[in-house]
Amino acid sequence: MNNLIYLSEELLMFLKKNHYKQSTLAKYRRELNVLRRFCESHGSEEYTLELGNAYAADIYINGHFSAHRYFDRGRLTRFLNFYLEHGYFDLSIKKGKKYDDDIIRFQGEYEAYKNYIYDRNIKETTKHNYSYYAYLFLRFLSDNKLHAIDNLSIELIYNFLMTFKPKRQRYVISGVRSYLKFIKRNDLLQQISGLRLPKTKKIIPILSTDECNRIQAVLTSDQVTYRDKSIFLLGYILGIRACDIVALKLSDIDWHNECIHFVQSKTGNQVIVPLYTEIGNSLYLYITQEREKSDYENIFVSHHPPFKPLADHSACYIIVNKIMNKANITKDDRFFGIHFLRHNTASALVQKGVSLETISSILGHSDPNSTNIYISTDSERLKECVLLMRDIGIGGEIDD
Repeated sequence: MNNLIYLSEELLMFLKKNHYKQSTLAKYRRELNVLRRFCESHGSEEYTLELGNAYAADIYINGHFSAHRYFDRGRLTRFLNFYLEHGYFDLSIKKGKKYDDDIIRFQGEYEAYKNYIYDRNIKETTKHNYSYYAYLFLRFLSDNKLHAIDNLSIELIYNFLMTFKPKRQRYVISGVRSYLKFIKRNDLLQQISGLRLPKTKKIIPILSTDECNRIQAVLTSDQVTYRDKSIFLLGYILGIRACDIVALKLSDIDWHNECIHFVQSKTGNQVIVPLYTEIGNSLYLYITQEREKSDYENIFVSHHPPFKPLADHSACYIIVNKIMNKANITKDDRFFGIHFLRHNTASALVQKGVSLETISSILGHSDPNSTNIYISTDSERLKECVLLMRDIGIGGEIDD
């Protein structure tokens, strides 16, 4: 039976019988609800391989690769796809090659490029992005009956870009550019260098004063564990990235000098941040009263045996959402996670008049210009930039 409600109940029952934790079951239940809405938006209450693969391929949020979507959706659809093919669930299923597709004409070209990308010393997210866009590009060329890559033209590239929304095109073109470099099509590289794609900068959402007060009330109550409180505060007050929070070691805390020092995963920069009293107290109580004895040096470990370090930033995402829910804060098109807390930290510093250079240093931006986006959250200082009409010569008459 392909009915998604039936499949959901069967999968959750299977996972429960195999002793999956309640928190993991809740995570699968949420993901199944999202999948159900996805299928309904495509006019179906039945799960199919095609819908499942489309769901698993939807791994971008606002044009950016989402690691938690990549892993969570891939994991769920592998379970369901296996069930459709074999009639039962199996824990031994292995991760497949996500974008392989035997029917595209340029399968060999895609495999060669993918091997090239994954052998390069670049970030994992960049590898995912480039291989994904290369797959979409070659699939587009195959669907448009291109018989040989040598016949590739700027018109086809332009038509491919037009299949994406404007705000996504800037990310797609970077993947296309990488592939063109791989096949040494310098002529096309020169031509696309002249393309002027739209660049959007939206005003990023932040927390209101009332929401901050509600969060503080939750953090000072007994509703949150010291571990979860510490993780939240590291993102909320210091703006530390999730990947760096889960990687923090006990030796990274300098209690004597009241600071935390670590090397950023994203930039490789050495960062030293102050150990504020609220954060220090929470960390101390977690380490001395709540943290289980573990063979690992990571500060944050699981509450359950064998007390391993938190797997990835998705654990931080769950913690942030849990605290937001306890504070009765609705998302309202906001994506709650440590990255959202970083935005809020930077915006609060801007509104307090802290220089962008200082904020850039605190956040560990490799490019100081990355911090400019937070100016958009300071409505009072933005008002100072507004010119009155009389100041630019427009009044009752036009000045010559």
